[in-house]
Amino acid sequence: MTRIGPFEKRRKGYFVSTNTRLLDTNAIHALLRQSYWAKRRPLGVVRKSMRHSLCFGLYRSNSGGRSARRQVGLARVITDYATFAYLCDVFIEPTERGRGLGKWLMGCVMSHPELRRLRHFCLTTRDTHELYKQFGFAAISKPWKWMEIVRTPRQARRNNSGRLQKERTINTWLKHSRPRDRRLGSDSASSSRAAFPGLS
Repeated sequence: MTRIGPFEKRRKGYFVSTNTRLLDTNAIHALLRQSYWAKRRPLGVVRKSMRHSLCFGLYRSNSGGRSARRQVGLARVITDYATFAYLCDVFIEPTERGRGLGKWLMGCVMSHPELRRLRHFCLTTRDTHELYKQFGFAAISKPWKWMEIVRTPRQARRNNSGRLQKERTINTWLKHSRPRDRRLGSDSASSSRAAFPGLS
């Protein structure tokens, strides 16, 4: 599917853009640390999440022009661009609140050409239901159909460590094995499973 170019909207003193080159991940990380949902999210995880999402950066335009911008907000959308999207990490810098920027940012998200026709658009929130209701969001109509896995940060790190350890084990085996043991083809997968049953 062909992606459109960076999406951008402007109003006096501010602009919203999906151009990933403009994102200030350090500023985003600092702001997320003030939130109730991501205050312990590591910088590396923030950067990775930005790379794999459609991010709407909100910037204040200073007198120096575009190059003198300052990131003051964000809305992140996880999507396949075809059927489903999940809205998360929506925030406005505290000193910029009370100016209608949150509502304007949400309007920009909802007007994006590749999000307007998705069948399912979801989010979770603790206390801003009224804002999202203005854009058509409502409580899940059939909650009994939904399931989830919720991992603590420690569990997530443990799972990731296990995966990395398996990768290191495989790489070590490949490095020290004989060429005939590193054969390619249909039997390579079965030999890997035999050597490393934990990967099956």
